[in-house]
Amino acid sequence: MSQLRLRARAAAFAPEARRMVARRSASGAHALAEGVLDAISANLDALRDRTTLASLQKATRLLSRGRRIYVLGSRSSYPIAYHFFYVASFGGAPVVLVDGPGGIGIDALRGAGASDVMFAVSVAPYTRATVEAVAHGATRRVGVVALTDSPLSPLAARARAVLTVPTATPSFFHSMAAAFALAETLAALIVAERGQQAVDATRRADQELRSLYAYLDANRGARKRARVAKGKP
Repeated sequence: MSQLRLRARAAAFAPEARRMVARRSASGAHALAEGVLDAISANLDALRDRTTLASLQKATRLLSRGRRIYVLGSRSSYPIAYHFFYVASFGGAPVVLVDGPGGIGIDALRGAGASDVMFAVSVAPYTRATVEAVAHGATRRVGVVALTDSPLSPLAARARAVLTVPTATPSFFHSMAAAFALAETLAALIVAERGQQAVDATRRADQELRSLYAYLDANRGARKRARVAKGKP
């Protein structure tokens, strides 16, 4: 498929929804659910091939060398970009989430340069803001790692490392499960690459989260239930 056709692919979800509803009517909800889960499983299995694993290593090396790692993704790709940012930040990676709060767009890239890198996520139909941000970063010699669905995608054209994922599904909406899995794997590799720095960073994060009571204390709840069971307040 040519890059021109990929760019021209419209966000036509209604026809796919019509076909999905027809399949559900013909085969039932159980068959549809099995089909979606089978597709997700196949998409995840496809990530184990040697090409993908080699691309992961290349992406890890590139991102680990960056002074800053700009992270961006919009619409269905945003949760993937955010999760990558969140996990990598725990390990002390110098990640910057480019999410454009308040309509500031790509202002976060103003200081980006050749010593910085970018992790960008988008699959067809490609989000204009992400494609333009990648183009902007490339003009500033930012090293781009693209997580996308085709080596012919507009993100791949400007990337130094490309991670491609399958998105096929009998659902009306493209599947993001493989993209999520690959981003999570990449975040783990980048944190592991940092060695003792990552261990120290996660220790500091643990301490801060405990001081903020960010999570429920499961042991405390168990102790309280034990006291109640014994008739104690």
